[in-house]
Amino acid sequence: MNTWIVRIGLLMAALVSLFFIFVYVEPFILEDPEDAQYCKSQSQEYLCYNNSIDICKMVWRQYSAPCEAELKAKRGQRRVTSLLGPGIKRCIQKKFDKTLRSSRKLSGGSSCQEYFSKLDAMSLE
Repeated sequence: MNTWIVRIGLLMAALVSLFFIFVYVEPFILEDPEDAQYCKSQSQEYLCYNNSIDICKMVWRQYSAPCEAELKAKRGQRRVTSLLGPGIKRCIQKKFDKTLRSSRKLSGGSSCQEYFSKLDAMSLE
């Protein structure tokens, strides 16, 4: 009878472990690092344009690889350790805005107006 109770206890522990893994761990494993920062419900890329989160993510991903390649080509081989992240983000934001410019929210508030003016003044150097 004791082995029966031990088996049930082990089964329950396994089920609780699986539940924990699927509910708490799996979303972090499957999450795209770019999605963690951009195109969330509180991001400017989502709040300042009249598009769904899926369209926002699709357009952001569309320009991710080309902007990275473009920036690496500009930097050349002599600066292989230079920080590319801010430049890539700036490039994607510019191309993102160029693509979705017609869907800008005109009544998005002062934070959106500041974001748009920053994008309009930004250069891709």
